[in-house]
Amino acid sequence: MTSPEAYFSAHGLSYEEYGRKRRDSISPTPLADSPSPMQPPEPSLPALVYFAYGDAELGYEAQFVIESEILAAGIGPDVTRIVVEGHTDAMEAQDPALAQLGLARAEAVKAFLVERGGVAPAIVEVRDMGASTPAAPTPAGAREPANRRAVITVERR
Repeated sequence: MTSPEAYFSAHGLSYEEYGRKRRDSISPTPLADSPSPMQPPEPSLPALVYFAYGDAELGYEAQFVIESEILAAGIGPDVTRIVVEGHTDAMEAQDPALAQLGLARAEAVKAFLVERGGVAPAIVEVRDMGASTPAAPTPAGAREPANRRAVITVERR
């Protein structure tokens, strides 16, 4: 298991930079002098969690991302749906024993959201994307850590 510093470094950020960006994104905005009509909130940007080769177990880093990016934002009555897409890399896609790995990854995220976050199972939709939409295109049969992921999108009213 790697430290949070190593995890964020692998994604091009220092742990401190991530903290600053996170703080800035949740800083309150000043109120306008005159009230304006309420605008519906924008859908959340997807959160990404990564997996080891051939594995659907949520590691420490993945749990940290789900807790800090999804659960800390709150899952209230304004959340209409959470979509979890499970992906594999090209090497995993060629292994028949790993045919359902993308789905297993999405289901692992759903289970964490339900068990740890108290999210209603009915609002979580899981999708098996396999190797169909790689984050980092590779030749057939190549291993690529960036493609072994789950993408979590929270849809709000």
